[in-house]
Amino acid sequence: MPDPAIGCISHSEVHHCAKATSLLPLQVQNISLVEGETITVETLGGVEPVALANESFLMRGQVIRGPNNQVVVRFQSPAPANPGTFHFHFQAYLLSCAFPTRPAYGDVSVTSLHSGGSAYFSCATGYQLMGPARLTCLNATRPFWSSQEPTCVAACGGVIRNATVGRIVSPGFPASYSNNLTCHWLLEAPPGQRLHLHFEKVSLAEDDDRQVCRESPIPQTAIARPPF
Repeated sequence: MPDPAIGCISHSEVHHCAKATSLLPLQVQNISLVEGETITVETLGGVEPVALANESFLMRGQVIRGPNNQVVVRFQSPAPANPGTFHFHFQAYLLSCAFPTRPAYGDVSVTSLHSGGSAYFSCATGYQLMGPARLTCLNATRPFWSSQEPTCVAACGGVIRNATVGRIVSPGFPASYSNNLTCHWLLEAPPGQRLHLHFEKVSLAEDDDRQVCRESPIPQTAIARPPF
């Protein structure tokens, strides 16, 4: 049997299949059967074959697509004096998942969109990944990712080592933070370097909310609270 990825079919009973991650459409290049000759295109994969088309509905240029990677072409001829002809072209193509959505304040990298490929998610500094960090493209009639894409949310505290550049934002930013929160962030620059903090926006509630910055090892060097 020739390579099932691409080829032509004519005058025989043929069973072609492609890899399980592929679809195998047929295109009718030409068909001219005589009385008594029959041809049926079927798909496998279920309990019984399912007919997709036959000689009554086939015409030149028509494309026939099955729901899986197996197609059966059955041709019968009573051996007439002047038999007809048919010519089908087939080519397998790989199925793929849609490109995953990049999370806001994060990024995504994809090894492959085909079955078995992976998508890796990460968040910008100050944000926490909610959901799986890795998704896998699963094989199906319509391939899909193994889970919903994760999101990046502002974390309440955390440890950032070897910090060079980044942002710290309040939980839920840019929306308002919720009540009864106590968040601590530890920032640590690489050895021999120092950190510079630039306050882009500070808008605290007017009750007991406080923002405190301390430099280690000195326990309390600065307490910041915006004026009202």
